[in-house]
Amino acid sequence: MSAPPNDTRQPRSPPPARGAARTKGELVTREILVAAVVAQQQHGPPPGAHLVLLAGVVVAALAIFGVKWWRRRRDAAAAGRESTSHDRSAESTRSTKEQ
Repeated sequence: MSAPPNDTRQPRSPPPARGAARTKGELVTREILVAAVVAQQQHGPPPGAHLVLLAGVVVAALAIFGVKWWRRRRDAAAAGRESTSHDRSAESTRSTKEQ
C-alpha cells in the first residue's frame, strides 16, 4: 500500500529505547501519574471507618466492664458462702461444748 502523492505526513519515528532521553510530555505525564498515586495514598479512610472503630472501642470497653462486674459478683458470692459456713462451724462447736 503506497501513500497518496499529496500526503505530506512523515513516517513515525520509533519510540526511544529505555534509558534514552524522554520528551517533556512523557516526563510531565509521569509526574502527574506519580502525584496522583501519592495523593491517593494520603487520602483519608472512608467515613464509615471511624464509626466502625468507635463501635469496636465501645464493645471492648463493655466487655471489660462486664468481666470485672461478673468477677466481683462471683467473688462476693464466694465470700458470702465462706462467712456463712464459717459461722455455722463456729455454732456447731459451741453446741457440742455446751452439751
